[in-house]
Amino acid sequence: MKPLRHVRAAVVLCGILVMGAGLAAQQSVFLGVVREDGLMIPIAIHDGREWWNAWPFSHESDQTVVTLPVPASLAQVPTPWLPPGVRLPTAWTMYPRRGRPRPLRLGSLARPEGFSLMAFIGIRTSLPRAEVADSAYEVGVAISGPGTLTSVDSLDTASAEYRRLMTAVLRGNALREPDFEVLAVLKWRGPSLWVVRFRAEDGFSYGLLEPSAADLIELPMKGLWELRPR
Repeated sequence: MKPLRHVRAAVVLCGILVMGAGLAAQQSVFLGVVREDGLMIPIAIHDGREWWNAWPFSHESDQTVVTLPVPASLAQVPTPWLPPGVRLPTAWTMYPRRGRPRPLRLGSLARPEGFSLMAFIGIRTSLPRAEVADSAYEVGVAISGPGTLTSVDSLDTASAEYRRLMTAVLRGNALREPDFEVLAVLKWRGPSLWVVRFRAEDGFSYGLLEPSAADLIELPMKGLWELRPR
């Protein structure tokens, strides 16, 4: 029989491990783009150490995405689609292009209906059906975890903040290829970041830019689908 002090030590260690895992989950920041058809696409996750985007998202003819089976629930999302040890939360806050932030809950997974320029598996949301259309137009950006978003469309066009942003965007688009559109500004424990849509002739992608950098650095993401070996 183990001495009582050893049992207590084991219990304390288990408690520390559980608390550590819970703290790591609380520190994770999740970002997703919400489309007009009610689907959300996870586009960036910070696991407390670095940014990830391993969610399947590629050009329309990419068979590695087109042939993927749709998971039956959030709990059954394959682990390679997310950072190690991280699961998607169900409760989010959506920051629409215009209007106040609103609670958003995730539901089942689904592919987009009809033609889609990009191949991906999205997540149905609690966006009211009366507001859901058939378009892939982004109606907002959602976040779960410590941080807030500001939609660019919600900024006062006469404000100094808006003028600074637009000046930086024009400068950035002149420096970068492909060009981009800022969807929202992320305020979190790190430097402020832009949530952006990169435009290209054969489609588009989502990512993060750091506006404080002189040349608008795109934050590297671990696990990007299009960079995986085929």
